[in-house]
Amino acid sequence: MQIRLLATRALAAGMIAAVIGCDSSSNSKPADPKTTTTAPQSAAKPTRIEWVKDLDTAKTLAKQSGKLIMIDVFTTWCGPCKMLDQRTFPDPRVIAAAGRVVPLKSNGELEGRSLVSNYSIRGYPAILFVDANGKLHGMVMGYQPPDVLAPQITKFADDFARSRS
Repeated sequence: MQIRLLATRALAAGMIAAVIGCDSSSNSKPADPKTTTTAPQSAAKPTRIEWVKDLDTAKTLAKQSGKLIMIDVFTTWCGPCKMLDQRTFPDPRVIAAAGRVVPLKSNGELEGRSLVSNYSIRGYPAILFVDANGKLHGMVMGYQPPDVLAPQITKFADDFARSRS
């Protein structure tokens, strides 16, 4: 227990020394801020798509942000739907593009049944691009690899932004 506490304190001291710019093993002066250059701080890039849980929340977020809603309408038995989840949605290009929309997943046989009927979906997966009022701005059918889906998301988001300005 005492060893763990000492190790934790040593680690904390090293981290503090690194943050304030001095070497804890010597009596050196802190770095001069006039001559020291630091790399610009940037926000961490998302590592996955943060899917919204329901359509009402997605509509609220879309109204607040001025973004389109991207709805992935899927089923649990659909092979191409699983490929989107395994190959396309984890891709950094798709994750970045999805930051331009409000992403929502909806099971076409459960909570998404009204989407299937309202937007005349005849197969899965179907990726809908709708505004906060439910107006359809685009649809992508079937499996899409990352290098195809990412620019499609970007195009729909750009077109929507232009139509609002």
